[in-house]
Amino acid sequence: DVTVPTAAGAEDCSATYELALSALAPNDKCSGTALSNYKFGYFIDGVTADTVYAASSATKFSISLNVRPTAYTIAWVVADKAGNRTECENNVTIIDKTKPVITCPVDTAIKLVTACDSTIQLIAPKVEDNCSGDITFTYKIGSETAKPYSGPVAYKIGLGKTIVTWIAKDAAGNYSTECKRTYTVTDNQGLNFI
Repeated sequence: DVTVPTAAGAEDCSATYELALSALAPNDKCSGTALSNYKFGYFIDGVTADTVYAASSATKFSISLNVRPTAYTIAWVVADKAGNRTECENNVTIIDKTKPVITCPVDTAIKLVTACDSTIQLIAPKVEDNCSGDITFTYKIGSETAKPYSGPVAYKIGLGKTIVTWIAKDAAGNYSTECKRTYTVTDNQGLNFI
């Protein structure tokens, strides 16, 4: 069995599985071991309609397969020039190893006019991922413990800087890099004499 990860930064939900023809190690008494004496092919149930054969000049197979929860069973076919053929199988699992990417919102400046604090709405940032599926978020405010995000959160902040840190997780368990958004609250109220 073989596990193949998606490439780092992959833009789609697939990976390429490569197998050198020499790995199939053909050898019979009449045809010998030269790869040019054999015809190589593969069949994947539910993916290929028929056996796919390699070009006569090929030295390997490169098969693009989508991420899915179950393994692909690939039947490898080797035939000699007399038409004798043999098959073997292996299972290939394609797994998503590409991290989701957060688009971090710009920092925000808030000037207070009538109060000494402000209430902000914490809304999850935009995120992109190579595979479909649920994206979940955690957030933390300042040095607080991270919390799961389940929808907009009203949060009261006072004067100074407040940093909100977001992390996204995709359906395959890959975590994004942190996204930090800074809210800076300044006092813009005039002084009142009594």
